Amino acid sequence: MKVSFIDDEPEIYPLQYGGKARTIMTLAKGLVSTESVDEVTVMSRSINDSRDRFTDQDGVNFEKLDQHNTLSRIIEAAADADVLSVHTCSFTFPRILPERRKAALVYNMHDVILATADKGSHLDKTLAGDWDAIVSPSDFATTTYLNYASLTGSTSEIYTIPRGIDPALFYEIPKEEAVSELKRQGLIPGEDVGPILFFPGRAGVGKGDDLIEHICESLAGDHPDLLVLTASDADTPLQHPNVRHIGWQEVDNLKYLYSAADITLSLSRLPESFSQVCLQSIACGTPVLAFPFGNQLSFSEELTVIRVCSPEATEVTKAIRSLLDDSDMTDMIGDSKAILENKYHIDSIIKTYVKLYKDIIKRRREPARRPATFFISPNSVVLDGRVYVADEDSEVIETFDLTREESAILGCCAAATSLGEIVLTSGLNYETVYSNLMSLKTRKIVVGIEDGRETR
Repeated sequence: MKVSFIDDEPEIYPLQYGGKARTIMTLAKGLVSTESVDEVTVMSRSINDSRDRFTDQDGVNFEKLDQHNTLSRIIEAAADADVLSVHTCSFTFPRILPERRKAALVYNMHDVILATADKGSHLDKTLAGDWDAIVSPSDFATTTYLNYASLTGSTSEIYTIPRGIDPALFYEIPKEEAVSELKRQGLIPGEDVGPILFFPGRAGVGKGDDLIEHICESLAGDHPDLLVLTASDADTPLQHPNVRHIGWQEVDNLKYLYSAADITLSLSRLPESFSQVCLQSIACGTPVLAFPFGNQLSFSEELTVIRVCSPEATEVTKAIRSLLDDSDMTDMIGDSKAILENKYHIDSIIKTYVKLYKDIIKRRREPARRPATFFISPNSVVLDGRVYVADEDSEVIETFDLTREESAILGCCAAATSLGEIVLTSGLNYETVYSNLMSLKTRKIVVGIEDGRETR
C-alpha cells in the first residue's frame, strides 16, 4: 500500500510548526514502519530543504511543492498512490472524479472553524469535497460535522480516530533534570526560578496569550519568581519580566518543557477539535489548565488531571493557585497516563488507520487510464523565440532561449494536450517530444502530468 500526504502547514520539515504538522509526521513515520505500507510520501510547500525530493532517516519520502507543480503533483499522486491523505485548509482541494483516480481520498478534519478572509478551514473542505472518507479526531468534531452536513446534504462517511501520542517523543523527565537541560540551552535563567507555566500555543490566534500578563501580575505577590515560558518569538508584543518567549520548539525538545513545567496552559477560546497539547503534557507528567471550548471539555471529563475554568481572567489565576496547591495531583497523573497508554498510544492509532485504509481501498475500483497532459504555464510567455518565466514568490524573471524542437512543442501547448497529440501535430518523434517536455517541465515552462502506462 502506498500512502501520500498533502499538507499546507507553515513548516513541516525539518521543524513541525503546529499540531497538524506534528500529527502528519507522527502518522507518516508510524505508517512507514508497518508491514502493510510499502511507501509513504509527504508533499508540501513548506519543506525547508534545498532538495526537491528526498527520503529522511525514518524512510519517509518528501516532495517539495510550489506554485508551478502543486496541482499536477496532486493529480499524479491520486493516480499512483492507494491512499491520498489530505490535510490542507488554505486552498480548496481539486475535485478529481472517482473514475479518474486510483487513490482513495481521505480528508483529515483538523478544526471545525468556518473560513474567514485570513484563515483556512477544515470544516469548509469537509462539506465541499468529494471524499471517500473523512477522519475526525474527536466525538465533538464528528458531531459538529454531522450537524452542518445535515444542513448542506453532505454524504461523505466520517470516522472518529483520535490523534496518537508517541511515547518515544513524549515522556516524563524528572523535573530537576528537565530544568537543568533548559538552563543549558539558555531557554530559562540560570538562577533558581519558582513555579513554571508553559504556554505552547501561538500568539495572536485566540489561544489565550492575552491573559498571560494578568496571570503574572495576579500571582506576583505569592510567586514573585514565577516563570511563564511561551512558544512565541522574542519580538512578540507581550513583554513582561516573568515571561520568556522561547520561539517554536522542535518536537524532541518539548518533553523537557512539559516536564519542567508545573502547569501547562491551554487557554484556547476556539472550538478545539482535539487539543494535542493536553495529552502531550499529561504524558510528561504535567497537569493542564484549559478553557471548556470544543473537545477540551470532553478531555477534562475523561482525564482528571485536566482542569477547566470559565474563560475569565480572575478564574484563570484562581485555578492556577488551586492546581499548584493540589496534593492529589500525583495520583491523578498516574490514572490519566494509564488512559493515554490504553486509548491514545500511537501504535494502536496507526493500526486503526491501516484498517480504515484497507477497507476503503477494497471499495474502490480501478480507474480509467489517464493520458499524459501538458500545457504552457500561466506564469510563462513566449516572445520572439525566447520564453520568460515569472515567479509569484519573487521578483526574478527567468529567461530561456528556445530550440527549434521546444518552439514546435510549445506551439502545441496553448491548450491542454496529450503527449500523443503533440507528436502528431509537431511532426517530431516520441522520444524527442518526451525528453523536451520533461526539460520544459523542469524549468517550469510547462505544467503537466505524465502516465507511465501510456504506450510510447
